[in-house]
Amino acid sequence: MHFMALRNRLTFLFAWTLVLVGVGASSSFAAPVPPSHISDVFHGARFHADSESSDGATTAEPDRLRLFPPRLYYGGVFYLPKITYSKDRGVGGGAYIYYPFRLSGTSASIPASALRAHGRITLKGQALADFSSDFYFGNAPWRVGFKVAYSDLAERFYGIGPDTPAENKEVYRPQRLRTYLEVARPFVQHLSLGLRLEYENVLLRDLDPKGQLVRKEIKGTNRQTVGALGILASWDGRDDASFPRRGIYIEGFYLPFNETLRGDFDFENHNLDVRVYFPMPGGNALANQFFYYAVRGEPPFWRYASLGGREHTRGYRKDRYLDRVLVAFQSELRFHLVSRLSGAAFAGLGDVAPSLSHLELEHMKPSVGGGLRVHLGSKDRGATGRFDVALGGTSPQLYLAFGEAF
Repeated sequence: MHFMALRNRLTFLFAWTLVLVGVGASSSFAAPVPPSHISDVFHGARFHADSESSDGATTAEPDRLRLFPPRLYYGGVFYLPKITYSKDRGVGGGAYIYYPFRLSGTSASIPASALRAHGRITLKGQALADFSSDFYFGNAPWRVGFKVAYSDLAERFYGIGPDTPAENKEVYRPQRLRTYLEVARPFVQHLSLGLRLEYENVLLRDLDPKGQLVRKEIKGTNRQTVGALGILASWDGRDDASFPRRGIYIEGFYLPFNETLRGDFDFENHNLDVRVYFPMPGGNALANQFFYYAVRGEPPFWRYASLGGREHTRGYRKDRYLDRVLVAFQSELRFHLVSRLSGAAFAGLGDVAPSLSHLELEHMKPSVGGGLRVHLGSKDRGATGRFDVALGGTSPQLYLAFGEAF
């Protein structure tokens, strides 16, 4: 048996062993139990940490920015500073910002609204700016989400297909503007339906005249736009949206891109994201995800299914493999360490292919990794800082963000 096939089978066996362990452990729980380590973490916690005065009264600590040791929040806003380096982009710096809040009159039983921002700039003059938000309002909560993102960071293209060699690498610089608006509301218990309007405009710069993007006349190498109005649906049966330990979450969308909305291409996007959670002893949890993404028609290459650089396929460079279909599976064991610190260990398999019929287990690409979580603020208005290290390709990949991977 080839080494790659053996490694894939061992990774697949390890991931499903985690699932079976979780199923067995969950059978000893008669009812959902609140995560004990999360309860301990957030017990009495506030955005402004309290201290006790000499006369026994509780006083609020001044709301000030502290760089060392880092407080990671200021005025109810959470932040994660970030320093990056790559040969293609150079040294860069930036931050993630997260602000959870509740609209006036909303129930504490519905998810908190949130504003998010992510910015980065490099010494090579490349930049990224990403702003998104989710608003929840009403007793049967409507959700309005939107995103506006701009990037001109250098990226790599290796070709299209599941077996593109590393020596095919060519560096280019896409100038990308993307925005979408989502509106959804519950219709029956656990089920929400909605609409999504999306636009993306991309101009490729600094193309290699001898590279594939020029020589092979791959679709999407000029300044071009795609636009779609599609449907989305979700089923949320989790015990907690922020820190799930039990239940199922399913999300999917269908987006038909066409010239009617001023687009330059006619194609369709399909997506299905299934997440299953099992409680583990000690307030820990086993999380599992199945992710499917596909395109039909004639899309530009930058709308193809992508393996690498995203939460469902950690361990590989962004867009390392591109094709029409992506299938990925991963399991993650989440466990408490001490105080506000918890850890995670994960393993997964994934691959891209021209169609579902071309996917084979022996050729799927494995990944393994682990990370730390820092729980900040209160359970009602808090955040989780996540740091992961994953290995799947030729070198480890690092991830720093707010929130769990799935």
